[in-house]
Amino acid sequence: MKSTSENKGTWSFVEAEGMRSRPSVSGLVINARDFTARLSVPVPGRHFLAVGRETNNQEYARLKETAQTGSSQKTDQSEHQQADTLSIRTAAIFSTPRLPSDFAGLHNSGRSPADCSVAAGPSHLIMITGTTWAVMDKAGHQLLCSDLATWFSDVSNEAIIGNPKVIYDQFCGRWMIAACGRSTDGKSSCFLFSVSQTRNPLGAWWNWALDASLNGAGETNLVAEGLGFGLDNSAVYLTTNLFDDTGAFQYAKLRILSKSALLAGEALQWWDSWNLRNPDDSAIFGIQPAHTFGTPGIAYLLNATSEGQSLTQWRLTQPLSESPKLSRRAIPTVGYQLAPNARQPDSRIEIETGDTRLINVVFRNGLLWTAHTVAANWGEADNVSAIQWFQINTGAGIISQQRITDILHLPISVRR
Repeated sequence: MKSTSENKGTWSFVEAEGMRSRPSVSGLVINARDFTARLSVPVPGRHFLAVGRETNNQEYARLKETAQTGSSQKTDQSEHQQADTLSIRTAAIFSTPRLPSDFAGLHNSGRSPADCSVAAGPSHLIMITGTTWAVMDKAGHQLLCSDLATWFSDVSNEAIIGNPKVIYDQFCGRWMIAACGRSTDGKSSCFLFSVSQTRNPLGAWWNWALDASLNGAGETNLVAEGLGFGLDNSAVYLTTNLFDDTGAFQYAKLRILSKSALLAGEALQWWDSWNLRNPDDSAIFGIQPAHTFGTPGIAYLLNATSEGQSLTQWRLTQPLSESPKLSRRAIPTVGYQLAPNARQPDSRIEIETGDTRLINVVFRNGLLWTAHTVAANWGEADNVSAIQWFQINTGAGIISQQRITDILHLPISVRR
């Protein structure tokens, strides 16, 4: 991939490797009404889903072990708060939500990592935990519950399903579920995609399984793991990391799908861009597309960097043309580093907190919001795992707000 020379904060246009695909099969119809009587799914024994990492497993374990004592610099909350005139005060963010009711979510699926996701529509909620998804009304009554393997069995039999995400598309009033599927022998993978035919999630849907190893129409022997999922008024964006048969990370990829074809259940023809790289030419890992609110005419993507001093902001225009236009720039940040695993009271079992990849990205009113897990030190002997969130001004290319917090530093009302 080639680009023009750039300084931090300036855009450079990217000549990424890209190709349009051949048409897929049309979406297969599945009706949620056939699942409404299944209000529970048996909880399997606890099992672990292999997670692809930027480094090999041994190096990742070593980095996790050293993360607990890797930094002696005390985290100063004040230096992580950079506000401009458009910023929303943190206290206002925490005081705004008013819940009409609260209720229990889905049971533990027995899968680690849990891969939790939730979306809200006008009258329903959809929740996902690892291997299971459910529809609830706004009072918390469960209306449907299904394991994802059964839901997608018409398009991908016996797939090992991971990284599921759900979005309610506010532009067209449809529900969309995306996940990665992998064959039991680990040699092939696919993007699993499901779209409701109406705003009612208890009606008919369309399902697809799209070969994730393809780069456009070109075949590879790589396997996808890790999913990013975003959309705007015209397209759906899927991202993933690709690995070879030894489990070594190769590169990240973006797939662009026409929303009009998805909403009609048609055969899909997509655009893939792969081997995406940061402004310093390092490989990107875990790029996340934004769920866009409004119609800015630009799709945004973000990724954290391995050096922990910046984010890379991506701008995509003409997504449905014969040659979508990608550009990127570096956004300097306060430094961040890999978090240690989280301790639990009265237990030696630690919670796996993952790496520094961004989790989700939302664009609204000229601002991007995102978060990830990082190490923090509150003046104690060891580092702890914490959440770092960012608010990015997309026009100026600067961090409007950046803050680190953990459960002990949240307001009491939020901890509950």
